[in-house]
Amino acid sequence: DVEHAARQADGTLLPFAEEHRDALVRVAGQTARDFVSVRRHEVASDIFSAVARTTAPGKRPFGDRLDAVLMHPVLGLLLAVIAMAALFVTAFFVGDFLAGIVAIPFDALGEWLGPLAEGSLLLTLVRGLVDGIAAGAGIVLPYLLPLLVLMALYEDFGYLPRVAFLIDGLFHRIGLHGKSVVPLILSYGCSVPALMATRILESPRDRVLTGLLAPLLPCSARTVVIFGVVAAFMGPQWALAIFAINLVVAGVVGRVLSSVVGGSATGLVMEVPPYRVPVPAAVAKKVWFRVRDFLVNAWPILVVASVAMSGLEYAGVADAINTALRPLTAGLLGLPVAVGVTLVFGFLRKELALLLLFQALGTTHLAGVMTAAQMMGFTLFIVFYVPCVA
Repeated sequence: DVEHAARQADGTLLPFAEEHRDALVRVAGQTARDFVSVRRHEVASDIFSAVARTTAPGKRPFGDRLDAVLMHPVLGLLLAVIAMAALFVTAFFVGDFLAGIVAIPFDALGEWLGPLAEGSLLLTLVRGLVDGIAAGAGIVLPYLLPLLVLMALYEDFGYLPRVAFLIDGLFHRIGLHGKSVVPLILSYGCSVPALMATRILESPRDRVLTGLLAPLLPCSARTVVIFGVVAAFMGPQWALAIFAINLVVAGVVGRVLSSVVGGSATGLVMEVPPYRVPVPAAVAKKVWFRVRDFLVNAWPILVVASVAMSGLEYAGVADAINTALRPLTAGLLGLPVAVGVTLVFGFLRKELALLLLFQALGTTHLAGVMTAAQMMGFTLFIVFYVPCVA
């Protein structure tokens, strides 16, 4: 490395460099890493001013004209909010339509199997197996697919990197690097790749702060819960309210953590790709890779947990868990006692909380057994409580 090479070249070079680095930190009032980052920006700006030429006024390329709107400091932020809201609202309506179609045969099978399963452990477990398969096919996938497709379209079009630049200034207000938007946007898909993506951040401080905030944002599994409970029974405007509440909480937490950790966020240097028309084959492959992760890793857990839940209910263990959690569910959160076991299994996968909520309450029509406040409270708790085991 550089230090080893310096020692080999001249034994006095490294102490000389360390002495001047410490003096620089004292004078500049910031870390050497931050000082070098700021100077890098200044040098880049000076080089650009020295060698760049601006063309005569005329018709600008389409990408530049589009950037003038989409990357405007005020209008661009407003359009970004609208674009993200449109993404989630569209994903909900498409998902709700698909869920209604897919659920028809599973609902009929469940109604036929329900009376037969009473008093039989084997048939009870079979019913749990069917419920687990139905949850993946009729609840999770219908909402997950359109969300992944739209996210892939935004990404391939070149819009998401521009969002990073737009909110760079906002992130600096809460003490984060603008590049942190990349892991945080990934959080809306899954917190695991989001945490892995924090390694693109140069500063350990930024990696820690971003890694702490990433699990707070609703991943696709928690988004399915938001769609399946709040949006489905209270309306999409209340689902958007949950996303807004989540962003406010994440911002406040980020600001508090930033003040505790100390230091300052460095500037953002990031390549912005040109606008491109998304290629259907590339979008399809990207969506398939992400759906395959659900099919291989998540859906089997849903099925196994659904069978286990049915077994626990048959043995009466679920009632014991619900009784133990009663001070939290009925006391603190004001929720039905039966939802206690769903919070335990939700630790494995957040989609499980929705599936097991339907099982625990004995219906998929939550509005008939829960108030609007209870549905909102349950969903907010799922959004903010312990991340899944992955």
